[in-house]
This record gives sequence, C-alpha cells and structure tokens, in this order.
Amino acid sequence: MGMLIATSSILSLATLVRSTFALLVLGMMVLLLYRRKWKHLIVFSFVVCVFLTPWTVRNYNLYGRFIPTTAVGGYDLWVGNNPGATGGFVKTPEIQAVRDRYHVVELEEIGIRKYFEFLSSDPLAFMKLQVDKAAIYFSLLRPTGFWTYLNKNPVAQSIVVLSSTLWTAFLFVFGTAGALWLFSINKNKITAYPDLNRELKTSDKDNRLLYISFGCAIKNLEIAAK
Repeated sequence: MGMLIATSSILSLATLVRSTFALLVLGMMVLLLYRRKWKHLIVFSFVVCVFLTPWTVRNYNLYGRFIPTTAVGGYDLWVGNNPGATGGFVKTPEIQAVRDRYHVVELEEIGIRKYFEFLSSDPLAFMKLQVDKAAIYFSLLRPTGFWTYLNKNPVAQSIVVLSSTLWTAFLFVFGTAGALWLFSINKNKITAYPDLNRELKTSDKDNRLLYISFGCAIKNLEIAAK
C-alpha cells in the first residue's frame, strides 16, 4: 500500500507539471479496475484528488471553468490538426493571430472546436496527417532513432524504445511534435539541411534545439552508413 501511495503521489505531481501524465493516471485506474483491486483503486483515486483538487479549485475560481491541470491541450490539438498542418508543431497565420488575440483559456475552447471541425470536415486528410506524423516519429533519422548510447545494454535499449514509442505515440497522434530537418538522396550522396520552415519561433527562438537535433540526426546517419 505504501508503494501505491508513493506512485499515485508522484504521478499526481507529474500531472500538475506535465498534463500528459494524466494518461498514466487513467491507465493505472483502469488497470486497478480491471483487476478488481477496489481498495487500491479507492486509495489511488483519493491521493490523486488530494493533489489535483486545490489547483482545480484555484482555476475554477479564477476562470470559471473546470481546468484540472493546464489549458493548452485544445491549442496543441489545433496546431497539430488543421488543413495547413504538416506533421510538426507549426502555427499557421490564422492560429498565430488567434493566439495573439485571446487568453489561453479562450484559446483552449477555440482549439478544441477547430480540431473537431477539421476532423469532421475532412476525415481523410486527418487520417493522412496521422500517418505522416507516425512516419516522422518512427523514422530512423530522428535524433534518438537508434538509441546508440544504449548499444551496450540491449535490455535497457529495448525498454527505452518501447516506453518512448508508447509514451510519445499519443502526442504525435494529436500533433505536438515533428521533424525539423530535410534529406536529399542522390546516388551515393546524401545532403542534409535544417528545415527552417518548421522553426519553433516560440519555444526555440534562437534555433538552438533545431541545430542540436540536426547534429544528432547527422551522427545517426553516419553510424547507419558504416
């Protein structure tokens, strides 16, 4: 029981920092429910409520809306899923204009509405976009595609690959990331260059992360070629 309380506490705190951890919280609840661990489920849920309730109440008093963690999910959904989306976190001029005009809470509602509008109006384009995101993520040319730093520990490497796949698959389905480089293959020559059209102008203004990831991609490409 002590381990359960510790786990629920850590996951609750993690959810307050990064809302995607809520998926693990829900997964734990479903697992306990499936195994009919009623006492454990009650304790786990109680601890989660203890940690999340104060922040949820604070948000409701401040904004008049139920916001248990953050209010950026709808915005992320819209950025990743719209007629101009390419598989990365690239804002269209329309999205940027709306972001500059509205508060984050209002942006959340607009983003969710726009996401479902795109899904319902052009489901085929939506499905194709998800395939594109998956192709970007599972490409061996992504920065950690080979997980080379764990080559001497195959067990740890397998765990990292599996957990990374499961954990980030949801994020890529809803469009919160993408690749920032381009490759051109011509006979025995491969030309690589950063895709500046996908700059993350808000979170990476000086392109530091872009060039770090680009260097990692080049190194992985070099290793693969040997």
